[in-house]
Amino acid sequence: MTNLRKVVLLSVFAYPGTGHLVLREYPTAAFIITIFSALLYTFVQRVMDKLAPLVQLIKEGELALNGQAISDYLAQSGQQIDLVSANLIAYSMLLIWIIAIVDSYRLAKKESSTHLS
Repeated sequence: MTNLRKVVLLSVFAYPGTGHLVLREYPTAAFIITIFSALLYTFVQRVMDKLAPLVQLIKEGELALNGQAISDYLAQSGQQIDLVSANLIAYSMLLIWIIAIVDSYRLAKKESSTHLS
Protein backbone atom coordinates (compact mmCIF):
# COMPACT_ATOMS: atom_id res chain seq x y z
CA MET A 1 0.00 0.00 0.00
CA THR A 2 1.41 3.35 -0.94
CA ASN A 3 2.06 5.95 1.70
CA LEU A 4 -0.45 8.28 0.04
CA ARG A 5 -3.22 5.70 0.24
CA LYS A 6 -2.35 4.75 3.82
CA VAL A 7 -2.35 8.38 4.95
CA VAL A 8 -5.70 9.16 3.34
CA LEU A 9 -7.35 5.99 4.66
CA LEU A 10 -6.12 6.70 8.17
CA SER A 11 -7.34 10.28 7.97
CA VAL A 12 -10.75 9.25 6.67
CA PHE A 13 -11.49 6.18 8.78
CA ALA A 14 -9.38 6.31 11.93
CA TYR A 15 -9.27 9.78 13.48
CA PRO A 16 -8.46 13.26 12.24
CA GLY A 17 -4.73 13.87 12.46
CA THR A 18 -3.57 10.24 12.23
CA GLY A 19 -2.47 10.75 8.65
CA HIS A 20 -0.28 13.61 9.84
CA LEU A 21 1.29 11.29 12.41
CA VAL A 22 2.29 8.86 9.65
CA LEU A 23 3.81 11.76 7.73
CA ARG A 24 5.70 12.82 10.87
CA GLU A 25 3.94 16.17 10.95
CA TYR A 26 3.71 16.01 14.74
CA PRO A 27 2.80 19.64 15.58
CA THR A 28 0.01 19.66 12.99
CA ALA A 29 -1.21 16.24 14.14
CA ALA A 30 -1.22 17.35 17.76
CA PHE A 31 -3.16 20.49 16.89
CA ILE A 32 -5.80 18.66 14.84
CA ILE A 33 -6.19 15.83 17.35
CA THR A 34 -6.45 18.25 20.29
CA ILE A 35 -9.03 20.52 18.68
CA PHE A 36 -11.13 17.62 17.38
CA SER A 37 -10.97 15.78 20.71
CA ALA A 38 -12.01 18.91 22.64
CA LEU A 39 -14.99 19.40 20.34
CA LEU A 40 -15.94 15.73 20.58
CA TYR A 41 -15.70 15.82 24.38
CA THR A 42 -17.86 18.95 24.53
CA PHE A 43 -20.46 17.43 22.22
CA VAL A 44 -20.69 14.16 24.16
CA GLN A 45 -20.69 15.96 27.51
CA ARG A 46 -23.62 18.19 26.51
CA VAL A 47 -25.64 15.25 25.26
CA MET A 48 -24.89 13.20 28.38
CA ASP A 49 -25.79 16.09 30.70
CA LYS A 50 -29.19 16.35 29.04
CA LEU A 51 -29.80 12.60 29.04
CA ALA A 52 -28.61 11.83 32.60
CA PRO A 53 -32.02 12.50 34.24
CA LEU A 54 -33.71 10.33 31.62
CA VAL A 55 -31.31 7.46 32.23
CA GLN A 56 -31.83 7.78 35.98
CA LEU A 57 -35.61 7.53 35.57
CA ILE A 58 -35.24 4.43 33.44
CA LYS A 59 -32.85 2.84 35.95
CA GLU A 60 -35.26 3.53 38.81
CA GLY A 61 -38.12 1.98 36.86
CA GLU A 62 -40.17 5.19 36.73
CA LEU A 63 -40.00 5.32 32.94
CA ALA A 64 -40.52 2.40 30.57
CA LEU A 65 -37.67 1.50 28.26
CA ASN A 66 -39.46 1.97 24.95
CA GLY A 67 -39.33 4.61 22.28
CA GLN A 68 -42.80 6.01 22.80
CA ALA A 69 -42.43 6.48 26.57
CA ILE A 70 -39.03 8.14 26.15
CA SER A 71 -40.35 10.39 23.39
CA ASP A 72 -43.35 11.40 25.51
CA TYR A 73 -41.12 12.14 28.50
CA LEU A 74 -38.79 14.31 26.44
CA ALA A 75 -41.73 16.22 24.96
CA GLN A 76 -43.33 16.83 28.37
CA SER A 77 -40.21 17.62 30.38
CA GLY A 78 -38.77 20.20 28.03
CA GLN A 79 -35.46 18.36 28.04
CA GLN A 80 -34.21 19.67 24.74
CA ILE A 81 -30.66 19.56 23.54
CA ASP A 82 -29.58 22.99 22.37
CA LEU A 83 -29.65 22.22 18.66
CA VAL A 84 -27.88 25.39 17.60
CA SER A 85 -24.78 24.73 19.68
CA ALA A 86 -24.92 20.98 18.99
CA ASN A 87 -25.06 21.64 15.25
CA LEU A 88 -22.27 24.20 15.50
CA ILE A 89 -20.05 21.71 17.32
CA ALA A 90 -20.93 18.87 14.93
CA TYR A 91 -20.28 20.98 11.83
CA SER A 92 -17.01 22.23 13.32
CA MET A 93 -15.93 18.64 13.89
CA LEU A 94 -16.85 17.74 10.32
CA LEU A 95 -14.96 20.74 8.97
CA ILE A 96 -11.84 19.87 10.95
CA TRP A 97 -12.04 16.27 9.76
CA ILE A 98 -12.33 17.35 6.12
CA ILE A 99 -9.46 19.82 6.50
CA ALA A 100 -7.33 17.06 8.05
CA ILE A 101 -8.11 14.70 5.16
CA VAL A 102 -7.34 17.26 2.49
CA ASP A 103 -4.18 18.48 4.21
CA SER A 104 -2.82 14.98 4.80
CA TYR A 105 -3.52 14.14 1.15
CA ARG A 106 -1.72 17.31 0.05
CA LEU A 107 1.30 16.59 2.24
CA ALA A 108 1.50 12.93 1.18
CA LYS A 109 1.21 13.90 -2.48
CA LYS A 110 4.00 16.47 -2.04
CA GLU A 111 6.15 13.89 -0.25
CA SER A 112 5.58 11.26 -2.96
CA SER A 113 6.43 13.73 -5.73
CA THR A 114 9.63 14.66 -3.88
CA HIS A 115 10.67 11.00 -3.72
CA LEU A 116 10.05 10.54 -7.44
CA SER A 117 12.25 13.48 -8.39
